[in-house]
Amino acid sequence: DSPLTIKNVRTSCGCTVVDLQKQVLAAGESEELQADLSTFGYHGRIEKRIYLESDDHSNALVTLRLTGVVEPAQPYHMAIADLEYMFYLLVDIRDPDAYAVAHLMGAMNIPYEQLGEWTDRFPKKALVILYDDDGTLSDPAAKALNDEGWTNVKSLMGGLDEWMNVLGDEFILRAGE
Repeated sequence: DSPLTIKNVRTSCGCTVVDLQKQVLAAGESEELQADLSTFGYHGRIEKRIYLESDDHSNALVTLRLTGVVEPAQPYHMAIADLEYMFYLLVDIRDPDAYAVAHLMGAMNIPYEQLGEWTDRFPKKALVILYDDDGTLSDPAAKALNDEGWTNVKSLMGGLDEWMNVLGDEFILRAGE
């Protein structure tokens, strides 16, 4: 009835990452072992192993097998890791009336005055792009948020006016469209 000590957890491949929160277990106690297997670059049947070394004299090395079939990605598929890397929030900080007239596709409207109420909802790792008509509000807002530690918050240089000068109506949604 002595405790079990997990001395080491290792994997057969760098594509498998394990997380074991607790290394010492009381008799009869169990613990979840989290394993993440990246299948990037694999296709077809795969098998990876996880090795647990403990102070159990009768079973000091336990081997766990992860098996599965990796379906090949299709040209129309996107990996979650790719989306996470490319993910961004586009935030129009103009008033709702200006937003209703025209805004960039995919933009959400958070008026400048309400921006502070929303920042705790922004994902820390995601790029957040603020814009207004010309950067008058978005530039200082992005700088202030950067100063507060939100280093992935940017201001669209020149705002919507500069977008229109460079790209015209491309990616613009207008009222009634």
